[in-house]
Amino acid sequence: MLNFVLIGAGTTGVELAGATAELAKASLVHDFRHIDPSSARIILIEAGPRVLPTFSEKSSAAALRALERLGVEVSTGKGVTVCDADGVEVGGERIAARTILWAAGVAASPIAKWLDAPADRAGRLMVREDLSVPGHPEIFAVGDTCASQSWDGKLAPGVAPAAKQMGAYAANVIRARVERAG
Repeated sequence: MLNFVLIGAGTTGVELAGATAELAKASLVHDFRHIDPSSARIILIEAGPRVLPTFSEKSSAAALRALERLGVEVSTGKGVTVCDADGVEVGGERIAARTILWAAGVAASPIAKWLDAPADRAGRLMVREDLSVPGHPEIFAVGDTCASQSWDGKLAPGVAPAAKQMGAYAANVIRARVERAG
């Protein structure tokens, strides 16, 4: 129960691992009678060769040293192959954990390629104002699979509240089209 596995050593994963280690090993040490938070294992897993891969090698090395000083166990060069309610598997090794935090990011859906439709630099499907796909007025895209301009002219964030608003809007557009046609 005191194993914390963090998957992905980009900025989010590194920050989360450091904060978790500080909480467990310093801040919460005296707050429990029957458990010892300082015995927590914080394991940061990165499939790539180093933490903070988008930063310079010098910054990456400094971050690694800081994490290790905090007691974070860092594993690089091996990706997670199994992730379930009881833990993860990395490079054939099973790590038991009830708390697994995914910070490895996401990749855009390949739908823009499937449809041969325009996409932004991240691979998200470009959509019209009504959330339909250019050249495919019968297809709508919402959430983080699409690049949609929000009310302020910026791209809508890839978060659940924005996706829910887009879904409701697309449903209204579809309903109006069906009612007009029927």
